[in-house]
Amino acid sequence: MKISDCFFSVWAFLCLRKIKLLMRLSTVFVFIALQVSAKNHAQEAINLKASNLSIQEIIKKIEGQTRYRFFYSSDDLPVHQRFSIDIENAGINQTLSTLFNGTRYNWKLIPNHRVIITLSNQTYIAASKYTRITGVVRAESGNPIPAASIKVKNTTRGTSTDNEGNFIIEVTEGEILEISAINYEPVEITIGNQTQLTVTLKLSDAVMSDVVVVGYGTRKRQDVTGAVVKANLQAQRQSPNPNVMSSLRGTVPGLTVGQVTTAGSDPTIMVRGRNSISGTTSPLIVLDGLIYRGSITSINPSDILSIDLLKDASAAAVYGSQASNGVVLITTKSGASGIDKITVDYTGSYSIQEMTKKEMRPMNGEQYIQKLGDWYLAESRDPGDPTKMNPNWDPGTKLAPVEAANYSNGYTANWWNLLTNPNPRIQNHSIGIGSRSKKTRFYLGYGFFDQRNLIMNDNYSRHSIRLNLDTKVFDWLTVGAQTGLSINDYSGISPTFSDIMYLKPFTLPFDPATGKMLEFYANTTTPTILEVLKRSRDKDRNLNFIGNVFASADIPYIKGLNYRVNFGNNYIFYNKNNYHAPNEEATAYKTYMTDYFLTLDNILTYKRVFGLHGVDVTLLYGAEINKHDGSSTSASGILNGALSYNRLDVGDAARLTVSNDAAILPWKEQALYQMARASYSYDGKYILTGTIRRDGFSGFSSRNKSAVFPSLAFAWRVSNEPFMNAYSWVNDLKLRLSYGSTGNRTVGRYQTLSQISVGLGNGYLYGTGGNAQLGSFLSQQPNPNLQWETTNSTNTGIDFSLFNNRLSGSLDVYFSQSRNLLNARATPTITGFSSYLINIGKIQNRGQELNITGVPVSTKNFRWDVTVNFFRNRNKITDIDGTGKHLINGADPILSFFIGEPYGVVYDYKITGMYQLGEDVPSTLAAQGFKAGQYKIEDVKKDGIITPDDKQIIGKLDPAYSFGISNSITYRSFQLKFFINAIQGGKNGYLGKPGITLQNPDNIRNNNVFAFDYWTPNNPSARYRSIAAYVATLGENFGPYISRSFVRLQDVTLTYNIPDDFLQRLKGVRALSVYVNAQNLLTITGWDGWDPEANPPAAQRSSLGQRIPGGLGLDPNGYPVMKNYSLGVNITF
Repeated sequence: MKISDCFFSVWAFLCLRKIKLLMRLSTVFVFIALQVSAKNHAQEAINLKASNLSIQEIIKKIEGQTRYRFFYSSDDLPVHQRFSIDIENAGINQTLSTLFNGTRYNWKLIPNHRVIITLSNQTYIAASKYTRITGVVRAESGNPIPAASIKVKNTTRGTSTDNEGNFIIEVTEGEILEISAINYEPVEITIGNQTQLTVTLKLSDAVMSDVVVVGYGTRKRQDVTGAVVKANLQAQRQSPNPNVMSSLRGTVPGLTVGQVTTAGSDPTIMVRGRNSISGTTSPLIVLDGLIYRGSITSINPSDILSIDLLKDASAAAVYGSQASNGVVLITTKSGASGIDKITVDYTGSYSIQEMTKKEMRPMNGEQYIQKLGDWYLAESRDPGDPTKMNPNWDPGTKLAPVEAANYSNGYTANWWNLLTNPNPRIQNHSIGIGSRSKKTRFYLGYGFFDQRNLIMNDNYSRHSIRLNLDTKVFDWLTVGAQTGLSINDYSGISPTFSDIMYLKPFTLPFDPATGKMLEFYANTTTPTILEVLKRSRDKDRNLNFIGNVFASADIPYIKGLNYRVNFGNNYIFYNKNNYHAPNEEATAYKTYMTDYFLTLDNILTYKRVFGLHGVDVTLLYGAEINKHDGSSTSASGILNGALSYNRLDVGDAARLTVSNDAAILPWKEQALYQMARASYSYDGKYILTGTIRRDGFSGFSSRNKSAVFPSLAFAWRVSNEPFMNAYSWVNDLKLRLSYGSTGNRTVGRYQTLSQISVGLGNGYLYGTGGNAQLGSFLSQQPNPNLQWETTNSTNTGIDFSLFNNRLSGSLDVYFSQSRNLLNARATPTITGFSSYLINIGKIQNRGQELNITGVPVSTKNFRWDVTVNFFRNRNKITDIDGTGKHLINGADPILSFFIGEPYGVVYDYKITGMYQLGEDVPSTLAAQGFKAGQYKIEDVKKDGIITPDDKQIIGKLDPAYSFGISNSITYRSFQLKFFINAIQGGKNGYLGKPGITLQNPDNIRNNNVFAFDYWTPNNPSARYRSIAAYVATLGENFGPYISRSFVRLQDVTLTYNIPDDFLQRLKGVRALSVYVNAQNLLTITGWDGWDPEANPPAAQRSSLGQRIPGGLGLDPNGYPVMKNYSLGVNITF
């Protein structure tokens, strides 16, 4: 075993040992708790055989066997009427149903083991006229539904299900049973000659989202005053996404989730537009009540119960200084729904993948020769007619001798097939075990995700374990733990797409005569890329452990008062080792890093209802400590790579270095915070919520160490007003209004302090034979005045449900203004610095969000549900550097800022056409290099030449609006779901520059490339200039800006739910469904390149150092968005 493997394995072993010990203890505890619960349940079991006894006598026998006590009027119960009953090991529900069915008596269970018996007005009918029906009520998942109501329509007769979902009732033929349960859609069944029933209830959409997580607590949706959205996790649940946020792309208005291309990567996330210039725009992630700073891909989506989004300041203010970009609250599963039942769920799928843009492949031999001719137009074309080829043109003269020989002999290499995976695929397996007793509940989940992506060795695998456990130690005290462990593996040496794109088809990695693979390219000492990949080694793993231990106590003698303490720990260990052997000398590095995030929250809540008055108060006092440690050592000049990265000392000692990269070096930061939230409601109609939070952060100087973030929100449930009684079609109507302040801890670690850089690069060499000495210099000026970025926002919203809940939705209109934005201001270079950071910027955002869900058709066997969401955001800069003036950057077209314009305008030359052969080019422009095959540029100054003064605002990078349409069609046991996602730029919006990363003329001549629409005499209407030249004034990266607008059929799923009558033959199987899923089937767009929605890495720049506007265009370093075709199964035992 390798040394690094041992090190990683020791860490994993220690963590797994702890998890294993915890699991063993938990299992023992759960077993004991279940046994105790089972014993208690056994004490409630009733065995009763009686004949010709009065009801009073039978009641005494039941009271003698159980803790139940009966309350009734003696005048209602006949003394002389006799009853008989014969039951064994029955529950109280079954016993009472058997005893009273077919009589005039009603019974009702109330808390504390009490039974109330009343006399109904219905005429007594002899029991002999009735047929006894037995049945079971289950959810769609197969789990039993306890306490479901079973009632004979238009009568007072009824019963309820026991903990197993079973019921017994006596009915006559033709009567209708009404079956309902909390959180489920009711059903009606007409009784024929059957004696057994199996009833499946569907979760009610309205009630499913009735409770939302609001940060340090939960609220009924009817009591929410802010913009809080519960995401629909079912819409794209069957998609093979390793990251749960990818399943929400386009489904929630105001939430923007980026495309993912490489295996195991996290998507970019943004809520309601950009609120910062140089700071993060990602929302805060909260996992099970604690701030989570790891990768969301590390979390198994099958372990997640719900995701709630806090979008406005009044909702997000509880998280204060980290909530200006919104908050995503993730809640994991906690246990099964039935009492004393163990539920086992298995989900498995296998997916095959293919490129969405199959034409984005390197040129083959024929295309490559055509490209050479297009570059050497003067030689390859007929002088008399440039649209025809010169018969004397010999492309071989432009190739290296070996390549010319291969061309002459017809030998080519298909580098695409050699360096890509012919069968990219994904497999995903998850199993969850959940149970609950009266005092204990637990969830144990395991998941395995494995992706083999398109490019060779672009792999990702994840093993995840989750154990959530809580138990009532006393009636007033609950303790528990929410734990998770994931091991993520990104190991593998992959070629880049540029490697594949640039390799020429006539450069062969094999001997064309024998077909044998070569170690070196012919007539060189350069190893082939396949040989380099064979020699090299890469190990990239991380271990992510999450543990939240909590205790929750209901304070005695003060009803509604609860104290909870959360002690959260998140430990992440990174192990990155690499050995790269491109030639005789190899390089290697070993990197170890650890992140440790500790959180301690003390939460005091008080909830009471006093008549028409409701009070909900939350107080928080918490602390956060974040630590990072790491080291990285690299070596060069390794001649013997037998031990790869495990022996760095065998390299050149003079080139053995230790990294001083700030991303690796140790750091520590701390935060202290307090929060108070109070909500008051009157008569369920008027709700007022106020929040104030105070944050302190170690990253600021003593002058601005802390900040306060308040909010206030009001809601009016109009539907509860008496005047709304006349509008019976309005089921619910609520108006919301809020204002609040949130913050952004943009200031990085130690940015308020002076910083000194030390290294040999800054040192001095004393003499020719002397050794290099370390040098140091002041690399950062101090600025103790740096402070929090702050966003103040207002939100107006309306929630509605109409036509018996067949149409529901919400509309939100918001406005926000962010101030004190961190930005760089220029400073005289005589100081030794070109700029310094200061809080000077201001940005505004305003927008609208609409979400509507309807049920156009709902019959016994057919149902159609449709959800439409719409999002529009407008961004505007009101100040950029404190001067109130525009800030123009001549070097980068998208880094100029204009007051009153959006952040991210395109300020560049405007293309008006393309010069063609024979067209007259003004002499002043010809002198600049404009000619046939070059862009025509609008001369704004009308001076006959093109200069930077001719640049203008062409458009913006942000979209005009986005929308999503989700459909679910159910017919009997079949369900078809499909989702359409769209982002539109409108007029001059959502612009990208697909050709910005195309190679310059020299490189495109010497390297391969994919086919694209460039100008030639035979292609005069091309979108892009000639590949042989460019105008220096415009620059080699200049090209057209194209709209990224698209409409995508993002997800299609067909599911077949195995009928219950068939499942009854499969003992132990409660629910079974199979499905097929297709992802990214169709994209309608005018974009050139890989994908309009995907984005390159934020750090990527063009050859001239310009930022990439957005969208993956004609980028040799890009990566395709993949189509996925999946087959899956869901089983519940």
